[in-house]
Amino acid sequence: MANRREYYVVRIGSWKGDDTGREQYSAPQPVDEIYAIISVAGDRAVIVDDGYRSPTEARKAWPEALYGAAGP
Repeated sequence: MANRREYYVVRIGSWKGDDTGREQYSAPQPVDEIYAIISVAGDRAVIVDDGYRSPTEARKAWPEALYGAAGP
């Protein structure tokens, strides 16, 4: 039986640590967060697309993706 694949819109915030960091860049200046599309199948989750500036923008590109309906 094949695993059911679901897509979710998630927020990815910027962070800085001792050994790693991530800053989001969007013209004309850096932003504090971006939105990504996560594909979930079974026990595996993968970022399949990112760089969206809002959940609305992400949902326009991925209308099948869920946002705010699952998780905390």
